[in-house]
Amino acid sequence: PMSISPRWGNQEVLKKGMVISNEPGYYEDGVCGIRIENLLEITYVKDEDNAAFDAGLQEGDDGYPDKTSGDKTFLKFKRLTMIPIQKNLIDLSLMAEDELDWIDSYHREVFDNVAPLLEDGTPAMVWLTKACEKIER
Repeated sequence: PMSISPRWGNQEVLKKGMVISNEPGYYEDGVCGIRIENLLEITYVKDEDNAAFDAGLQEGDDGYPDKTSGDKTFLKFKRLTMIPIQKNLIDLSLMAEDELDWIDSYHREVFDNVAPLLEDGTPAMVWLTKACEKIER
């Protein structure tokens, strides 16, 4: 399997359509550990490259995006997991303003993607709304 780690002698390259987990964490042997895990889809940066891939087109086919000589097709990660981060576990005194802004932005993305799937007033919508509120500073 693919991985992004110097610990694994892995030779598998990352390709469009693969799913990988992002698992930042902190561990102290015998004391504690915490990890936030999200699944990420590997996809192309440009929409036209994604459309060509989805249509089964390959370089040289009619309809394949024109590339100038030396042009690269770059990859990016797209979040698949849409779960709020548990804010009551965050020690705000350890967080920089830009880190808190990132969490707020992530929670906005989660809310924008999940809320349309829920009915107003349901326990799930009430929970999501509270979980995705901006962090009080």
